[in-house]
Amino acid sequence: MKTLLLAITFIICLQTIYTCSCIAPEKDLSIAFGMYTNIFKGTVVDVNDISATQSTQKTDPNALPTTLDSIHITFNQITSFKGTNKDTTTYTTASNSAACGYNFVVGQTYIVYANANSSTDNPSISLCSHTKLYTNDDNSKNEITQLQALSGMNVVGSSGFNLVSKLFVALFTFSIILM
Repeated sequence: MKTLLLAITFIICLQTIYTCSCIAPEKDLSIAFGMYTNIFKGTVVDVNDISATQSTQKTDPNALPTTLDSIHITFNQITSFKGTNKDTTTYTTASNSAACGYNFVVGQTYIVYANANSSTDNPSISLCSHTKLYTNDDNSKNEITQLQALSGMNVVGSSGFNLVSKLFVALFTFSIILM
């Protein structure tokens, strides 16, 4: 009887658990530059929850948030190094760090690395990307200087550079899978 009760309790409590697992970001910024479709420095002006839970709660008021919910982050772009060059842009991230979502704060400035996302209209930002808070210290300033230099290289002629970078990333990812 105890075994049956324990088994039923286990089955009832069994849920899918999502966790974020990142490979260490590429230290060589020139390689990292080729890995992202959008790179910019910008200040967060709005964080808007666009979760699936919101639409589910219309029919089920007791619905709980899931780790797959998303958030729209709107930035005022200060400097675009790669990708879109609009004054205001919106990106998507997961709603929590367990699903690799980045926790943005309105009013803070970030160096953002994002990629196109086929499932949304907006590029997405991951906790696993190079995205970081811009702190106006030597590290942030050095990164901005490197990105400025790389964006200059990108303008001169980078279709080969981007292709080589993407090939390197694909081979690196495949080698990790085989391990």
